[in-house]
Amino acid sequence: MRHAGTYFPGRGTIVEESFLDGYAAGCREAFGAGYEIVLTVAVLRVLAERGLVASGETKALIASTMDAAAFTGWMVRARGATREADLLRGAPPFHGTGDEP
Repeated sequence: MRHAGTYFPGRGTIVEESFLDGYAAGCREAFGAGYEIVLTVAVLRVLAERGLVASGETKALIASTMDAAAFTGWMVRARGATREADLLRGAPPFHGTGDEP
C-alpha cells in the first residue's frame, strides 16, 4: 500500500506532529505572507496522491482555515482520508467568502 505524507515509523506520534509543525514554520519563514498557500497546496497534494479529488468548497475551506496551527490537523486527516467526508471530520466550519463558484 502506498502512503502519502510522512514516513515516520510511528505515524501519529508527537515526533510526526513536531515534524509537521516545523514544516509549517519553515514555510512561513521561506514564503512570508503567502505561506498559507504553500501549506494548502501540500494538503491538496497528499489528497491527490491518495487518489482523492477535493471539491471546490473543500478546497476553499482548507485555504480559508490554513495557518501553521491548523496545518498538522489538515495533514493528518488528509493522510488517513479514504473519502472527502473523512477529511472534513473535525474540520472547522466554512462560512465562505461569497466568491466560491
